Amino acid sequence: MNTQNNHIMQKLEETKAAASALIAEGLTVTHIEIEGAHPRLHLLRGPRKTGALPICWKAIRPSKRGSGRETEMAACVNGCEVRWIED
Repeated sequence: MNTQNNHIMQKLEETKAAASALIAEGLTVTHIEIEGAHPRLHLLRGPRKTGALPICWKAIRPSKRGSGRETEMAACVNGCEVRWIED
């Protein structure tokens, strides 16, 4: 197998392990993106307990639904970036 295929297979394994860990915590993975240096998994909503995932960044902006604000948060799990939005 060539170097690129090895890279893709490694990223798929990292993503599978991260998704399994998130699902085991009772979270719902809505979709994944594998392109780039770190695969990205998106969650339906974040963890219920504070500190369940180590937050690496957050962005607060106006809500796409109209009034109020939303917070997009990200954490790292098994070499993957995990993102979710909180209202």
